Amino acid sequence: MAILSRPWIILTTALAFTRENAALRSACSFPLLPFPPSAADIASFISSRFDVIVIVDIAFDQGGGTAGLAVASRLAENPDVTIGVLEAGRFHLNDPIIDIPRFSGRGAGNPDYDWAFTTTPQANADDRNFSITRGKVLGGSSGLNLMVWGRASTPEYDAWEQLGSPDWSFQSLLPFFKRSENISGVSNPYPGISNPAQRPPAIFNGFTGPVQAGHNSFYPQIVFAFAETLNNTGVGPVAFPQDGNAKGTANVDLSVGHATGMRSYAAKAYYCNQPAKRNLKILTGVQLVATGVWFSAGSQIHLIRAKKQVVLSAGTVLTPQILELSGIGNRSILSHYGIPVLLDLPQVGENLQASIMRLICQTRELIIIQEHLYSFSEYQLASGQVTYDLLQSNQTFAMEQLALYNATGTGFWANPDSTAAFVTLPGLVNTTRQAQLLALLDEEIGAARAGTLTKAQLQMQRGYFVSNDIPAVELFQWSMAFANNAPPNTSFITVLAGIMHPVSRGSVHIVSSDPLAKPALDPGFLTSKFDQQLLVDVMRLATGLGNVSPLHDKVAAIASPPSASLSDADLLAYIKQTCANGGHLIGTAPMSPQELGGVVDHTLKVYGTRNLRVVDASIIPLHIAAHTQATAAEMIAADLQQIDASMDAHCDSKHRYPIGLATGINSSTSTTAPLSKLEIITRTSDTIAPWKPIGRFRRRSCTSALLRGPRKEYAVPGKTTTRQSQISTGKREACTANTERDDSSSGIDGARTWRYIVKVRSKYKRRDSVRLLEMLFAITSFASEDALFDVSQQGDVESTGDVREPRKR
Repeated sequence: MAILSRPWIILTTALAFTRENAALRSACSFPLLPFPPSAADIASFISSRFDVIVIVDIAFDQGGGTAGLAVASRLAENPDVTIGVLEAGRFHLNDPIIDIPRFSGRGAGNPDYDWAFTTTPQANADDRNFSITRGKVLGGSSGLNLMVWGRASTPEYDAWEQLGSPDWSFQSLLPFFKRSENISGVSNPYPGISNPAQRPPAIFNGFTGPVQAGHNSFYPQIVFAFAETLNNTGVGPVAFPQDGNAKGTANVDLSVGHATGMRSYAAKAYYCNQPAKRNLKILTGVQLVATGVWFSAGSQIHLIRAKKQVVLSAGTVLTPQILELSGIGNRSILSHYGIPVLLDLPQVGENLQASIMRLICQTRELIIIQEHLYSFSEYQLASGQVTYDLLQSNQTFAMEQLALYNATGTGFWANPDSTAAFVTLPGLVNTTRQAQLLALLDEEIGAARAGTLTKAQLQMQRGYFVSNDIPAVELFQWSMAFANNAPPNTSFITVLAGIMHPVSRGSVHIVSSDPLAKPALDPGFLTSKFDQQLLVDVMRLATGLGNVSPLHDKVAAIASPPSASLSDADLLAYIKQTCANGGHLIGTAPMSPQELGGVVDHTLKVYGTRNLRVVDASIIPLHIAAHTQATAAEMIAADLQQIDASMDAHCDSKHRYPIGLATGINSSTSTTAPLSKLEIITRTSDTIAPWKPIGRFRRRSCTSALLRGPRKEYAVPGKTTTRQSQISTGKREACTANTERDDSSSGIDGARTWRYIVKVRSKYKRRDSVRLLEMLFAITSFASEDALFDVSQQGDVESTGDVREPRKR
């Protein structure tokens, strides 16, 4: 950004904000979060007995921070449920880089704020490596993004339900959309709006939620000329795009608290501004090495315990990485990096590749990451026009505006750009050109395998592109220069032109077994010829706006691209040189039926597990024509009922504790496996499990001893328990157990859990069965410290029934 070339503006403004703006600074109802955490903070956290662990390792602009804090806050409304949140970043309370709206994006590339991912070289974009900004702060990318708070059109949400996820339609989600927001009554002064003072209709908007949003209180004058120009090209005004019809030129809502002029984001909305909750604890400054069981803080590795649920809300980039490091993913990828396969889900992190958009793995076509891609057109304005460029080129003007901001919370610093136009394909091109584009798309649909999510997605997208109600592209106006610094006392506008339903796909995968190594991020930009040509068409619209009144009268010259009359080939070359991602990554763990290629079901539970859920933008199966912040923050609230219900449904009816829950074992299918990277637990099972075998098995893994020797007694803290089980040779019987129980702390039924294990792992050798039992004991000790049993026979466990006969030596 141009402002980065003038650091004195940022420094003096930040100092002035910190010194003078005390009246507007936020208080926090929760305790402040130390960063990095002290040993006492860590000890207090890991000693807690959490029902649910929420992993907020990265955010999402929509991902981990926004969704994770919303989940944690909503679940904590039930005082009987204890919630632990793990967050890698810092809580930046009263930080002007985050709070001042016009500083949006200024934390990009700064390791205190940004994970700063970099893509692999993109072959169809001049082999460029793209920077992918993801928020490394409490609240995630909702603390760094451009604050657009908007929804897509009704059919785009309905498509999720049509792809196999019941109750994920627009009407089903609308109550949760409204629950999350507090829309201000600021009027909409845009041209073409018949009643600018009218409040947005309550039927589609919320007025009591935690996230404050609404229209700006101030606009540069060029904004109105730009909006009118769009209207004159046929992109008419839309007063209330939140009502399920986003097509048209809109003054979009922004997540800014207009009473203070500060960003409203997840950390404030779902943490600071909520009543303090004793059942909600957050630990910052940690990084995960597994899905919610192990984490690192400083130089130490720690174990955290969840009695009921693990919610993975790490975002579109890190969610697949954590799953793969945990042994859940494509068998060939995991094996390549020496990670034991706990659950073979080839769809994790995968997607279609290359020009024909297809990757075949184990006879299934795989799909995942999708992203909005933008190019831009830049205009220098005639003299006398005032835009945000003056905040970076004129120090006197910047400080005058800062004084206004400090006094009133208004002015240039408080009001970012908010003009967006969403245009359908029939509204963008003529029928001949539309037919040419659809022919390119039909080639890609024909290349997709039948019966896969890819095929279903592309066919649904084709329906979008023939509809006159579903936007295909977006134009977003910035009242400032984009490519270059504006010379002193000059003003520019930039028109970002992007595709909303990209056909190109990419992937995210681990590059090693090191959990601290960043994954390989390949968004596959412009691998689709359809996407390339659609960007050419929307850029034609963007570069032609300077020739339409009233904008024509206010433009001095086009600055980028070098000419408005480039050939298609030259314009495509310009796009490849200048295109940028929109920060709206989705889809690396798509919600759809498993047979189509889904990773989670409609309750957001990972297939093959009982208590592992993914709650972030990675579950969105098909992209939407909207900036994803509002959808991401709101949609997860819709599944809280499912999470609450499942916490009870997965519990033993007598003891109200989960059966086999911590390992994610699901007795209803033979393809299930533990939920997390439990080989770590296996390697240190003597340390984790509190039992020490008596006699000749001393210092040996408790469960290894169980499978290798005769019946023994095992010491458990506070008591000694003898558990007796018998597997008969030559016939299959139910595993029986005479169990001495302490009902006040016990909840694991040993016999039932053993049946789950042998049912799941019949094809593995004894060492795998040993490892599974070690994992079971290490984790189930969280809920029950006396659920021990032994197996008196030696041999590999192998059979076809609930209980397996030992293989003869």
